[in-house]
Amino acid sequence: VSEKPTIPPNTGVASCTYMVWYLLQKCLAEAVPEGVASLSSQCISYSVDDANGTVRLNIQNRTSLETEAITCRILVGADGVHSAIRAQMLKGDDVTKHFYGRVMYRAVLPTVDIPAEACPEEEVAASYSGDKAGELFAFRVTSPGLVTFTAMSPSDELQELSQKDERKAQLKRLFGHYPARVQAMIDAVKSSSIFENNVQDFDILTSWSEGPVVLIGDAAHAMTPGLGQGANMGIEDACELSTAIAALSLAGKMSDSEAVTEALNKFWQTRLPRVQEVHHHSRRMSQAVTSKANFDYRNSLPPADFNERLYGWRPSAVHAA
Repeated sequence: VSEKPTIPPNTGVASCTYMVWYLLQKCLAEAVPEGVASLSSQCISYSVDDANGTVRLNIQNRTSLETEAITCRILVGADGVHSAIRAQMLKGDDVTKHFYGRVMYRAVLPTVDIPAEACPEEEVAASYSGDKAGELFAFRVTSPGLVTFTAMSPSDELQELSQKDERKAQLKRLFGHYPARVQAMIDAVKSSSIFENNVQDFDILTSWSEGPVVLIGDAAHAMTPGLGQGANMGIEDACELSTAIAALSLAGKMSDSEAVTEALNKFWQTRLPRVQEVHHHSRRMSQAVTSKANFDYRNSLPPADFNERLYGWRPSAVHAA
């Protein structure tokens, strides 16, 4: 979202700028100090020391299977729709995921790898729909020199995801009858660059924290890609949570268990109404896409006043300033 959104005359819809998720990930990864992030580790369990309020996180290296323990004041579970931290917080009674009858494939590839006749012009999106409800292949230039494509295939049941080296062939099988531009796009992408996932969500948790442990993003409120807002809601969560934690630190209350619990509760309670609204419209959009072929995207969008709220959001720290 732009730092200072503007509202075009007579539309009531806030304009916005956007960053491609691939470039956002790259930007954030480059900003993390060396040795902080470990992509080869997974959470096994955690425990809270009631005496001093600290959290002990047990992690395991996926390759060596070696385990180690890390101690922290606040544990942020940002581990996605299949969150291990959420599962423990809910004491094994994890959420029920809803499947929307589609498998999604996404990828980013350089425009130089795509034949000129197949590459879309900037600010122009190409979208092809099949005869089956929920089937489509769409692509556009999302940043100078980069094309992003999104493909969806209907499925009657939750699919076991294919291996990375099989995904290109999978796309060929599913979309081999599509026009030449789509074939050129599939031919140009590397199989290992294709991200595949079932379209799922779950009902938003009624509580996102327990003591010094808090959930954000998909771990707390996984939503469908109906509005393309899942990652955005996670980033907003991170903005607001970092503000809450900074306030605790500045007040010298990071070791105050009651203050930490109160701050984390206030964080998610403040976020809940906005996330509920976005989650609701995302779910409705996905249900509509799944229900019919040749889906009319423009006529199925939420009302303009919702879009104004969605794209006009600013972090609370900015409002306070």
